[in-house]
Amino acid sequence: MIEERTDCEQTTNQMKKALPIQPFSRLFPLLALVGALMSLSVSAETGRPNPERGPTPVALSIFLLDLDGIDSANQSFQANVYFEATWKDPRLAEASRGGGATRRLEEIWHPRLQILNQQRIWSSMPDVAEIAPDGTVTQRARVWGNFSQPLDLREFPFDSQRIEIPVVAAGYTPDEVTLAPGPESGIGETFSIADWTIADWQMTTEVAIPGAEGARESGVAMVLEAERLRGYYWIKVIAPLILIVAMSWAVNWIDPKDIGTKISITITAMLTLIAYRFAIGAALPQISYLTRMDLFILFSTILIYASLVTVVTTAAFSNKGKPEIAKRIDQVSRWGFPLFFVTSWIFSMAIRT
Repeated sequence: MIEERTDCEQTTNQMKKALPIQPFSRLFPLLALVGALMSLSVSAETGRPNPERGPTPVALSIFLLDLDGIDSANQSFQANVYFEATWKDPRLAEASRGGGATRRLEEIWHPRLQILNQQRIWSSMPDVAEIAPDGTVTQRARVWGNFSQPLDLREFPFDSQRIEIPVVAAGYTPDEVTLAPGPESGIGETFSIADWTIADWQMTTEVAIPGAEGARESGVAMVLEAERLRGYYWIKVIAPLILIVAMSWAVNWIDPKDIGTKISITITAMLTLIAYRFAIGAALPQISYLTRMDLFILFSTILIYASLVTVVTTAAFSNKGKPEIAKRIDQVSRWGFPLFFVTSWIFSMAIRT
């Protein structure tokens, strides 16, 4: 009897221990169902709104706050840009009733906006979206940094450049998302950049997508027409070069017998011109074509070299007892060199490089 009672007590204790677990074990299927429903809800919100109605329209406004610089040597520019994208998502209207709401971008669907030519940028606004009671979603962003931009420098330093800020909906074709310029697009009144001015700007949906041929993504771009200010190059580069070349003409008024002085002047002008060439080359990339400045320096170099040849020739005739021929060469060079210089300048400005 004692053994049977002991067995019954053990059985009773085991049942008492098991009874509290049973109600919780029954909750496991319910919890799994709730988790699945929550997962479906999140998945539904992160999917494109109303895909059966066609592409989702997104209005994108781009505002250029500041243009810090255009680097011709590195083929890039530095800018401070503000973006504002808006679209409708009726699924979020219920959550924002009674006032606006904010959600993290990772929690809702968004067009995955990407700047195509960004190199290194910093963002100063959080990755959140504002949701209006009618389901209008607004995403705002402000970025500053470097952007790549191929430049055509054939007209340097009298060139104008096309600067672009292209934005695409990454991973979405025009059949899924359509980007259109927003009404808030524009540019600031003044910029930090000192050697360029913005002549005009426009918004366009013609965006060149890099990658495989036939790649299709919806995009919007701000296109700026930038003109280089020429005053710096006239005052700091071109005017001194003209004086250097004119200095080499002084040898035509010096006696042909004084060959040492004439050669010293010519060599000094040549070395100064070479130093200028290296200084200007540092501001440009290693391009395979000649710019207008290159043509001007090339013709100036030829003219100074011609002055050196003239000095040696007149000295040779003078030493051979033919001073009349030497003086005649100097007389012709006095007007011939300036005429050649003016002609070469006109040619370098008129020729298509």
